[in-house]
Amino acid sequence: LDLQELDFATSLEKEDFPPSNGGAVLFQRSHLVNRMVDTFTSRVKDSTKYSNFYFRHSAGTGKTVLLKLFGKELQQRGFVVFVLTARGMDDFPTGYFQDLADRMAREGKQVAVLVDEVQRNVNSKHWDYLLKKAASNLLVIGTGIYDQVNKSPQFLDKYPSTDNPTIGPLTEEDMPEVLSHFIPQVRADSLWDLKAKALRELLVATGGQLYPFVVLAKHLLVPERV
Repeated sequence: LDLQELDFATSLEKEDFPPSNGGAVLFQRSHLVNRMVDTFTSRVKDSTKYSNFYFRHSAGTGKTVLLKLFGKELQQRGFVVFVLTARGMDDFPTGYFQDLADRMAREGKQVAVLVDEVQRNVNSKHWDYLLKKAASNLLVIGTGIYDQVNKSPQFLDKYPSTDNPTIGPLTEEDMPEVLSHFIPQVRADSLWDLKAKALRELLVATGGQLYPFVVLAKHLLVPERV
């Protein structure tokens, strides 16, 4: 069993979200992603190590897309990026992530491990190493359900704070960015065909969530855009 390095060219928009509970979807602006990755890659004060970061909110708020956007930017900055779900973490043997970091260090590489759906495995045997004993070249970022934040592993930095939420509803302002993700990069027979394919891609990527589908459909199907 081995982790596979993520191919963002084929995987970025295809990741399923957790089951919907009527939440909203957020597509982060690139400047915010860049600013957060600047924070991720800064060393902890008086330490040679990276901190670790946990993003939490209710289901359907776009956490998986956000995690992938972070990963894509980290990859562009030279990190080797791996993504997995917390549920599958214990399929890897004890010491696996330490061996991974050591192997990357020998190759002179920085490595990022991105863990989705943290709430599904808060007691994994790997959290102790990943969050407390990680090598200096290993960065860990997780996402999980906000309502279960008190049950999450001990990440050093958790976002958002309760008085400063950073995840909000999908709005008309978000439409250009949404479409840049979900309009397929293929030829369509007509404008209607292109719109239908964009909506189908959105359903696949969000696991069939109704809220973002309705918002995007209203945007695409108003008369002046037909």
